Amino acid sequence: MSHGVFRRLVLIVSAAALGLFALSGAAFAQAAPKHTPQPRVCDWSHRIWSVPESFHAGAADGYYIWCGPSESGATDKELHLRTTDKNGVYVYSGTLRTDGTFKDVEKVRDEPDDHVDVTDNGHEIKFSFVTHAGIDGFNFNVAGGTKVRYALDQSGKPISTSNIFLGKESVHPKHNPMETHRLRAHTHVAQPAKATTTTTSTSTTTAS
Repeated sequence: MSHGVFRRLVLIVSAAALGLFALSGAAFAQAAPKHTPQPRVCDWSHRIWSVPESFHAGAADGYYIWCGPSESGATDKELHLRTTDKNGVYVYSGTLRTDGTFKDVEKVRDEPDDHVDVTDNGHEIKFSFVTHAGIDGFNFNVAGGTKVRYALDQSGKPISTSNIFLGKESVHPKHNPMETHRLRAHTHVAQPAKATTTTTSTSTTTAS
């Protein structure tokens, strides 16, 4: 085989290989699933978005906390706290605090042994429920502020984090008390440099 013929064969094989590579790349690009971001549910931490899928009357004992629509549908109350029991009767009590102001607080069921009180000029909610296999809880909004702190008890003692269910995936927090934050509270905003003051024996100079 002459050198010229061999060179032409190499060029033909190389071109064919490049064409196959391009076709396989295009096919992979078509087959790869596209990531669809979850629609924004509320203005709070992603982990509490949407009703916990595990939540229903008589579900696992504990607290169910989320933001967005309530279990019965759309509502003008953004945040929700619920309790229920699988077995037995427990007293659920606790305190919520915010650096904003609690607004539009409403009980889910108005029962004589259930109490939800807004105190400290709207910065605190104290609650107590006697929960059977049904559902107790309340809905609320927060005006202003960046966070809500939850201290949650069951029968007078801090409840285990394994009995706190957050958002659609029923995530357990790492700690009790726990905090949730507004999404925009984590957005860094550059601040202007503070003026510095240098003092000498004769004058004071402020740097601009």
